[in-house]
Amino acid sequence: MRREHFSEIDSTSSHARRRIEVDRVTREPFVVSADVQTAGRGRLGRVWRSPKGGVWLTIGWPTRVRPDAVGGVALLSALAARGAIVDGVKPELEDDRLRIKWPNDVLLDGAKVAGVLIERLETPSGAWLLVGVGLNADVDAATLEDLGRTVATLRTAMERAVEIGPLGSALIDSLTRALQEHEREGLSASRVALLERVLAWRDRPVELIAGTGEVAAAGRLDGITPTGGVRIDTREGLFVGVSGELRRVER
Repeated sequence: MRREHFSEIDSTSSHARRRIEVDRVTREPFVVSADVQTAGRGRLGRVWRSPKGGVWLTIGWPTRVRPDAVGGVALLSALAARGAIVDGVKPELEDDRLRIKWPNDVLLDGAKVAGVLIERLETPSGAWLLVGVGLNADVDAATLEDLGRTVATLRTAMERAVEIGPLGSALIDSLTRALQEHEREGLSASRVALLERVLAWRDRPVELIAGTGEVAAAGRLDGITPTGGVRIDTREGLFVGVSGELRRVER
């Protein structure tokens, strides 16, 4: 797979989009990575701090995936990121310390250590997916405290330096396999079962926050649907959400 690496860039996803829309690259997968992002982006327009020491990359992927199946891509990509982390840090971090927060985050001890941003582009030659992943690897968690929310890093969790190169390569390989799998079979039943096994806050009280900031549903987190939605057992019955953000409710 073609790879462009930068010492500094605004955003790997923004650059990948420019490559597709402006440069009109051939319909072959490619990777954009960077040591530092100056304008990294997360979901819902959030800023993603991207200092030196993290793994910041985006895969440009020509796709046949329908727009309504992108949620499954996000979950498989988060699962792929989790797998790359687990394989890279065993046995120092136990497997059950890394969880998937629906729809696209990886949590370490309950705090975000990696996030996925999926964008779908329509072009005259066909559709593309931009699969952006940010992983807090060889960074001290204290340097990210100004984000206003708790985050985790591998370096702080393991109290040692983390090699970025091998972790980035493992992440690209894992994401590539996940994207190939999704093109072939979508979100399979076996993947849904695995996601439910590592799902953060399962059987715990949660709220689903809509894009407007309002609570769309509240109840017990029940699991994942076959298409990548989230099931919440509410007082009114089972609610299925396809967008939004989960928030744990402390009781």
